Amino acid sequence: DGTLGSHFTFDSICGVDQLNNNLYFESDDPLLPGANGSRQVYRKNLNNLSSAPELISTNDGSVALIGNTYCAPFALDELSHKILLKNSNQIYLKDLSNLTQNTILVSTTDGVTPANASIESAVFVGDDASRVALSTNASNFTPQNGVSQIYLKDLTNLSSAPVLLSTTDGVTPANSTSRYPHRVFGRNSVIFTSDATNLGAATGGTNQVYIKGIDNIVSNPFLVSSSDNGITPGNFPTIINPINSAANYPGKPNLIFFQSASTNFNSPNSGASNVYAKDLNNPSQAPFAVNITLDGKNIGEINTPFVEPFPDGENYLIHAGSNSSTIYVVPAE
Repeated sequence: DGTLGSHFTFDSICGVDQLNNNLYFESDDPLLPGANGSRQVYRKNLNNLSSAPELISTNDGSVALIGNTYCAPFALDELSHKILLKNSNQIYLKDLSNLTQNTILVSTTDGVTPANASIESAVFVGDDASRVALSTNASNFTPQNGVSQIYLKDLTNLSSAPVLLSTTDGVTPANSTSRYPHRVFGRNSVIFTSDATNLGAATGGTNQVYIKGIDNIVSNPFLVSSSDNGITPGNFPTIINPINSAANYPGKPNLIFFQSASTNFNSPNSGASNVYAKDLNNPSQAPFAVNITLDGKNIGEINTPFVEPFPDGENYLIHAGSNSSTIYVVPAE
């Protein structure tokens, strides 16, 4: 009702629905609707701050799900008005236009049987958000070789088996961990990280960033963290941070963002940990550092920068300093 929340207040913001001006967040505040002592997901109407948050993690609109419920990072789709929730290590789909409707199990092999291991992360993919990319080492998601892989689930046919994405031939899984799938806006593709050596690039086993089309499973993923056209990998492990920063944004759909200390990328302070962007419209060009001021100086402390373009793509919002404690706005070049 506009009163400050209790000391239990939310630990994570799930996302902001800019079309409907709603904020989605997690909280275990006992004063919120449906509170049951565990963490739940709520929606706050930013046009009416005096109204109570609505309970999202529910099957009937009033009773919270049993156990802690989390919103999967970057798993809110404004256009389809749906969100992905994580509860009991499984991923569920919630229709935000009908909160009294049951949540639907997504991390399933046949529409009924859940994954037999935890789902690490999940995101909507594709222009129409009709598919979900998940990372897991569940042995009943096949093919599987004991390490985390990326799989696709078709939301229009949840009884169909998951489809392996971290592969070059649709059958052979990556020979090392693949995780942190991220959506690519404007392309039917998924970004993910892997230190596998059999994904079509000579990476030497260092962690790298890949992009893979979801309509052609029998194809090599493209090496995004390369100093050229997908051939030469970054010479230092590269990451997509799964919590602090997305890898792609509607405001800059052609750019893939990642963090690296590689010295063979385009940066005036090469060797420090920077946030880089790879331009998918010019893939032969080396990634360029975006956490750099216009006078060429590094922003904040190394190892902590995270970057988000504004929705219009005209500026970058950069979180830097210890624990990302300083925020800068820098014009996008």
